[in-house]
Amino acid sequence: MKQAGGERVPLSQFIGDSALFGLGGMADRLIGFLFLPVTASILGSAGFGVYNLYSTSAAILFMLCAVGMHGAYFRFATEESTGDVEQVLDTALTVIHAATAVWMPVGLYFAAPLSELLVGVREPWFVYWLCLRTYSDTMGSLADCKLQVEGRLRLFLSLRVPITVAIRAVALGTLIYYRTPLALAAGEALGGVLTTLPMCAYVLRQGRFRIHPALLRPMVVYGAGSIPGFVSAWLLVAANRYLLKAYGPNHVRDVGLFSLAERFSSVMLLAGQTLWLGWRRYAFRNMHLADGGALLGRGMTLYFAAAGFIALSIALLGPAVTHTLISDEFAAAEPLIPPLTLAAFLGAMSGPLRIGLFKERRSMTMSLVTMAGAVVSIGAALMLIPTWAAAGAVAAALAGQAVGSVMGFTVSQRVFRLPYEWGRLAALAVWFAAAYGASLAIGQLGWAWMLAGSTAILAALPFLIYHYGPLSEQERQRIRDGAKPLLARFGRA
Repeated sequence: MKQAGGERVPLSQFIGDSALFGLGGMADRLIGFLFLPVTASILGSAGFGVYNLYSTSAAILFMLCAVGMHGAYFRFATEESTGDVEQVLDTALTVIHAATAVWMPVGLYFAAPLSELLVGVREPWFVYWLCLRTYSDTMGSLADCKLQVEGRLRLFLSLRVPITVAIRAVALGTLIYYRTPLALAAGEALGGVLTTLPMCAYVLRQGRFRIHPALLRPMVVYGAGSIPGFVSAWLLVAANRYLLKAYGPNHVRDVGLFSLAERFSSVMLLAGQTLWLGWRRYAFRNMHLADGGALLGRGMTLYFAAAGFIALSIALLGPAVTHTLISDEFAAAEPLIPPLTLAAFLGAMSGPLRIGLFKERRSMTMSLVTMAGAVVSIGAALMLIPTWAAAGAVAAALAGQAVGSVMGFTVSQRVFRLPYEWGRLAALAVWFAAAYGASLAIGQLGWAWMLAGSTAILAALPFLIYHYGPLSEQERQRIRDGAKPLLARFGRA
């Protein structure tokens, strides 16, 4: 029998898992972001809005149809008391397919009205491709979780990265040839089926369609309890697209502007998910140890430093890149990028801030906290969008993420008090704020100055924090020791 392990995971492994598992797990979104100028130029603001409504629908359908089994599998497979990990896999695999047997026929039968509801176009093939994509994404994500739990980094990268490149190549080819949102959706779905399912057949080959009664109830309770949270998190990020479509002055065009700004801020969410891939293994293993609180507190400082630097980079460079590389039709999206990136930063921090709820398996409490943020966001959007259009949607998203973050932190601290390194966190926040202010001051001279100045400040900031930031001499020595092999590899040491 394969037992779930309970060994200590060092901070260095958190960094390595975040970087390398994140590279493979988030490669699809990164490649999609790199092709953003091509996609936006071909589809235009209206077509880009339709495609983003489709991709948003894919995200929510994935959350619902997985029945929370990805999170349940990872949580139970990393807990020392769970027992046989293969039984955890069997249960997750069986529940996912049972759910698929229910939702997929319904989706296929009502394809035409669902398409009109979700993307604003009565084209049933949008839903057909959506069902195909959802199933392949659900199975691929379960395979990814299995490789991450087992720490099989090389196999994960050797499978996930080529698959991602192949999917994006098929999608880009269909987009360039047919030049429609439906073609892009079809390319993504076909690419996913042709590449992801063979990977699943290999990685999940030990899984069986078998229910283990001792695991079924706790896994379903944990997974189902997390679904309202997943839906609420999706509402925080994506519901504003539908509200803009319904209540915005320019409808689908407003969706396109908001979606472009959101694509930049989604890099922050992408980075947060990348960090989360390393954090959850680091946290779930260590939080049961006697010194687990101290380990997680130090990890949170590193998490905040990395996420904060990425958010700062996007907020500074996003508007300049939009102004330089993307059509003037999207100029109104430029001022939306910084505040939407801040909202995404709060969203990226939400998982670590709620670590106590993960520890105590309080998935329903997590869902209620996220739902509160979603209610605030939707309520604010309904008030602001008719007048402020896309800017109102941004303000609503920021308000909702702020409420969810504060509530999540407060409730989590009550059940598992984490000794945060408040002094270091405050010092890092001051460094980031000063860098942002300096870049804005330089930007008053023009877009070229903004781009050049922001790039220079971002390049210098890590070195300034290293020399003058909240680091001990011992930590600086560790950084130097860790950098020496990398420098030697490039012939600089």
